[in-house]
Amino acid sequence: MSFIKNKKENNKPQLVIFSPMPPVENGIADYCAELLPGLSNEYEVILVIDNHVPPPVISSEIKYLHLAQYLYLENEFIDVPHLYHIGNNPDHEYLIPVLLKRPGILVLHDISLHYLVDQMTLRWGDVETYCKLLEYEYGNLGRILAEQFRLYRLRERTMFYELPMIRLIASRSRAIIVHSWYGKTKVLAQEPEVPVEIIRHHLAHSAIFADKNLDKKAARNFIGVDQDELLLVSLGFITKAKQIDTVLEVLARCRNRLPKFRYILAGQDQPEQYDIRAAINAYGLEDVVEVTGYLEEDDFYVYSIAADIVINLRYPTGGETSGTLIRALGVGACVMVVKIGPFTEFPEEVCVQLPWSESFDITFMNALLSLAAQPRRRLKIGAAAKKHVQTHHALSASCAAYCRIIKDYSNRPVLPWQSSQTFEYATLSTREKILDRFTLLDKKNLPLWFREMQLPLATPRNQLQTILFGEARSKQLLCNYLGYDSASIRIEPPVLSSLSVGSIPRRSFALAILEPKNFPIEDEWHVWLTEINRIMQLNGVLLISASASWPEPSSALRKQVMQKLQQTGFRLLRYLSSPQDISFTLDIQKNDMVVLDETPYYPCWLATKISEFIDPIMPKLIAPQPQNYVAI
Repeated sequence: MSFIKNKKENNKPQLVIFSPMPPVENGIADYCAELLPGLSNEYEVILVIDNHVPPPVISSEIKYLHLAQYLYLENEFIDVPHLYHIGNNPDHEYLIPVLLKRPGILVLHDISLHYLVDQMTLRWGDVETYCKLLEYEYGNLGRILAEQFRLYRLRERTMFYELPMIRLIASRSRAIIVHSWYGKTKVLAQEPEVPVEIIRHHLAHSAIFADKNLDKKAARNFIGVDQDELLLVSLGFITKAKQIDTVLEVLARCRNRLPKFRYILAGQDQPEQYDIRAAINAYGLEDVVEVTGYLEEDDFYVYSIAADIVINLRYPTGGETSGTLIRALGVGACVMVVKIGPFTEFPEEVCVQLPWSESFDITFMNALLSLAAQPRRRLKIGAAAKKHVQTHHALSASCAAYCRIIKDYSNRPVLPWQSSQTFEYATLSTREKILDRFTLLDKKNLPLWFREMQLPLATPRNQLQTILFGEARSKQLLCNYLGYDSASIRIEPPVLSSLSVGSIPRRSFALAILEPKNFPIEDEWHVWLTEINRIMQLNGVLLISASASWPEPSSALRKQVMQKLQQTGFRLLRYLSSPQDISFTLDIQKNDMVVLDETPYYPCWLATKISEFIDPIMPKLIAPQPQNYVAI
């Protein structure tokens, strides 16, 4: 009898949720825990957590499984909607293989997952997988970056923000939830056909409770701060991207221009990434700067309410919406942020938004000195923040939106992201048997790709969905000799057009054959191969076969076509252009060789699709023409 049916106690539909949960020290764990009661009203929730973590701190009415238990029972959940919460840290590594195998709704808390990919591969010394993922996500440019890293271990820090590495998991999602318009734009740039919904990061009920039951004076007394001190606070994990070093530098520079102040870093330090204590000592601020370590939720609110100014300067950003920021705004804190990404979506009166520039330290210093001297302005900003967040970031609205999205998209089909078929090529004996069916004169007229059996064989159980941009003769060869079913081959004119290809769904074909009569001009290559990439599945096979009107085979021609393939997401597998590329296995008589020597050889390229990232066509620079000036 089914384990899940045994456990089922009501008629609610089931929902499987993958996410870290408290007591794991993770902001997304807290976020998910806050959603559970509302989702449990509509669904029978089955929570799946990593194998090595302790039991979650949740209601006893909510079932949970460790990953190993889920995998043992996974066939029980084939028809159950899956919800995956993912962020840019190793706590979410365990859910990636399940997400790729069993598509569901993805909650993307961080728009860049490059650090997560780094931790899943390079942390274990798996350089090859990391390099393959770079190439898959970013095509030819990713290949260059991967080669640079493979050979020299060189990698720009900005890659963690500029290269989000989300295309693969986005392509396997039925829908994606983000917390901002910025996030939605970034996701659609990677996977334009996936539905992307915005659910604003909610404000927890605990924040509203804290705001109603704790005043500023009591909060300051609790942490030991004088009422007349200017209290500056930064919340959450202490990382370099929060510009803490800039804050310390400015405080050291203008401490004599500020009133009596204290700066508290209310969160866990991460010395392996940024040695905050060494930085405090270097700036001589030991007497005015404190580090609390990790805070429980109740203590977090104490510091938020006690603060005169909360400093939340994230730059660069991975596109995340800060849960600590929402909580601080929700209890009426006056917050300073960098005007970038999701932070620009707050109304200007809700927080102090500082534009980023090379002189950001000066911008921040001037804004800090101004706020320090204007307590009424700080109160006004805090009041506007509380009203906005408590109105537009309600937990009830967030739960309702989740329920709607789960209902709308849980059955949405997901396009295959790679070919499920196996490619089997003719053995030497099979090739010989097929060619024996032709006379020598017939062999002379066979295309080079067929004579060398460069395309995979098909069987009744393994029919390859094929698109042929060429002549019917090639279709006859495939069907009569290589086992292809006529119904599995679609023929299009050898000259591609958006009208003929644009209506074909993405990732429809495992095999594409391109036989253009004339050599494509520069832009035609890019347009044609881009369209073919769109309709092919990952790891699918592309054959390009030349004709009599093409230029003579040369290293320059080979290099040109290979470059175009690389720029449009393909990798060259094989190039054939002359008898020197061919190893005949047939027993050919001397007279036969004379006939074959006269055979015209038209080159062919065999490639495989490795990415959907297409190099952009850069505008050509036109040299300025000399001007004729007339003396006056």
